[in-house]
Amino acid sequence: MTKVLVVDDDLALRGMLAMSIEAAGYQVTEVGSANEAIQSLKSSRDTLLVVLDMGMPPNEHSPEEGIKVLGWIKNHTLDIKTIVLTGQAPEGTSYQAILHGAFDFLEKPIEFPALLSALKRAESFSLQTSKIQQQESRHKIELDVLVGGGKKCS
Repeated sequence: MTKVLVVDDDLALRGMLAMSIEAAGYQVTEVGSANEAIQSLKSSRDTLLVVLDMGMPPNEHSPEEGIKVLGWIKNHTLDIKTIVLTGQAPEGTSYQAILHGAFDFLEKPIEFPALLSALKRAESFSLQTSKIQQQESRHKIELDVLVGGGKKCS
C-alpha cells in the first residue's frame, strides 16, 4: 500500500483529505507543520507521496513553510513526489513550488477527483522511475572486462 503524508495546518481540511485519500486505498499520515513533516519523513523512509499545503504558520501568508519541506525532500531523497496545495497567489506559488521540486500543483479549494488524479499520476511516475533506475543499475553492473592482458614483469 502506497504511503502518503498529508501536510496542512488546517485540521478540518487535513482530516477530510486524509479520510478521502485513505478511502481511495492509500496509507495516510497527517501532520500540521513543516517541522512535523520533516520529522515524519525522517522517521518513515517509505513515504512515496506528499500532499503539501504551502502556507502554514508561522508564515501562513507566504509559501516559505512549504518551500522548507520541498527543499528538505529535494536534498534528502529522490523517491518522493509532492503535490502542492495552496490558496495564495497561485501563479507565483506554483512557480516557486515547481522550482523547488514539486511534482504537481493544485489550487484550493481542492476537488477530490483532481487530487486523486494527481496522486495516481505521481504514484505511477514514481514507480516507473524506480523501474528505470533498477534497470540502469543492472546495466551498469554488466561489464565486459579483459583481465590479465597487461604488461608482464619477470
